[in-house]
Amino acid sequence: MVLGHGAAGSPAVDALDAVRAKCPGACIVLLVRPGEEHSGLAAVRRGAEDFVLDHSDYIGRLPGAISAAITRA
Repeated sequence: MVLGHGAAGSPAVDALDAVRAKCPGACIVLLVRPGEEHSGLAAVRRGAEDFVLDHSDYIGRLPGAISAAITRA
């Protein structure tokens, strides 16, 4: 599952606990805004598989992050 960032000031990490409560075994990769890497790291510490910056320089990493998350599951 890929969680994208929400409205300004509402990073996807806020939804992580709710998703985990309903789907405890879900593989979760977050898209985080540049400058919010701390949110991605916090999400990984809270159970997300990985995070990718939502920026053209990094978005190409998303398929590999998803594949790796599925492999680890």
